[in-house]
Amino acid sequence: MSFQSNLQRMLIDHTTDLLLLVDEEGRILFASPSSEAFIGESPASLENKPYNYGVFEGDVLLLRKSWESACEGNRPITLQYRYNQQDGGILWVESVINPVRLNGDAFYSVMTIRNISEQRRIEGELARMAYYDPLTGLPNRRLFQDRYHQALLSAKRYERRIALLYLDLDDFKSINDTYGHNIGDQLLKITASRLINSLRDPDTVCRLGGDEFIVLLQQFEANSDIEKIARRMIDSLSQLIYIQSYEITIGCSIGAAIYPDDSQNGETLMQMADSAMYMSKKCGKNCFQLYH
Repeated sequence: MSFQSNLQRMLIDHTTDLLLLVDEEGRILFASPSSEAFIGESPASLENKPYNYGVFEGDVLLLRKSWESACEGNRPITLQYRYNQQDGGILWVESVINPVRLNGDAFYSVMTIRNISEQRRIEGELARMAYYDPLTGLPNRRLFQDRYHQALLSAKRYERRIALLYLDLDDFKSINDTYGHNIGDQLLKITASRLINSLRDPDTVCRLGGDEFIVLLQQFEANSDIEKIARRMIDSLSQLIYIQSYEITIGCSIGAAIYPDDSQNGETLMQMADSAMYMSKKCGKNCFQLYH
């Protein structure tokens, strides 16, 4: 064997990418040793198996169409898909399908497959940081604005009503001052959990910042339904909270405004709900107020 052949063999044996040589019928003729890490199969066991062997079921059609397109168009195609792993996990990969002709008319495709799971994980974390509050895990202002915009479009199209509820914790600053910010953060996490458990599946609760939250209601029949949901949140939050060795009680003030009853303008509706919340605070702790 020549030096060049030895070098090529060494490169194939030591690459961390998975290399597959596939015939025109889609059967694997050769797999690099890295197949163990990608599919949990030895190169020999992959021979004559289909090129999509081990691929996550939901991605099989995408890979098949891409492979056929690359072969028919005689051009390389790059795509991302997932592999099933033997431990039940999922491996994200990026694959380049490169059609080649050898020995005259013999047609093959070379698939170079790279593990991008860590890259996808980081991208997912960055996306979550962009749209979710890191402390409570609730949707943040940015995601709320997107959902609110879609809700307004849907309400206008189908002539439905939606309601915004502004919620502000009562005397939260004094809790931070008395127990410290770490306890305050724990209380905000518990608050978020109790709010989620007080709402229905179609409803959305977001943290705007600090001790301010906003709830988007898209399914209700009467104004009394809004009040019932608000009272349920107030009752839940008023239950005694145990954090470390402390017993803490917290109240909240809630104000609501309704589309299209109060306004058909999204920004104005938010201002009205905020105003109703401040009217609620003037009435004392644990109060709810509809805008009027």
